[in-house]
Amino acid sequence: MKKVLLISVHGKYCEMYKKGEKDIEVRKNRPKQPFNNTVYVYNTQTQQIEIKAELDCVLNIETKALRNATLNGTGLSSKELISYSAQKNALFYLLFNKVYKIKRPIKLNVMRKLNITPPQSYMYIDENILLQALTPKQQILQF
Repeated sequence: MKKVLLISVHGKYCEMYKKGEKDIEVRKNRPKQPFNNTVYVYNTQTQQIEIKAELDCVLNIETKALRNATLNGTGLSSKELISYSAQKNALFYLLFNKVYKIKRPIKLNVMRKLNITPPQSYMYIDENILLQALTPKQQILQF
């Protein structure tokens, strides 16, 4: 089984990935289980998996260092980042080295047929299950 990470992202940030404006996902919790550095992005607005990304690394950014943290690629302002980190000692930056757009996204009804429920934040899934939903017409395109 090839475990991958499936994350839920608000529509605004998913669009930023598609435009090449975002390549860092900021999370309050670090993924706990090992996975093969592949991340799929579920757009909560359109209710479909639209992005595939390759994870370069995960950085632990202490809250007290956020004022000096790199914002490029996060899609967040300094104020948003500090607000998001309230009550946390650290945030985690998931740095993507490649971001791909799925030409024909995997819709919610297809996900349900594969027994995949969109996560509130993130979950681990077997990539082979997702690949069943990707026909040759649903090629994955690099930005």
